[in-house]
Amino acid sequence: MTGITVHPLAQSDHADWQRLWTAYL
Repeated sequence: MTGITVHPLAQSDHADWQRLWTAYL
């Protein structure tokens, strides 16, 4: 993961972030 800013809240919504990131790719 390069160029991605990981926010503290991202840990709570890690699953959602993964889905969004996968959908983006």
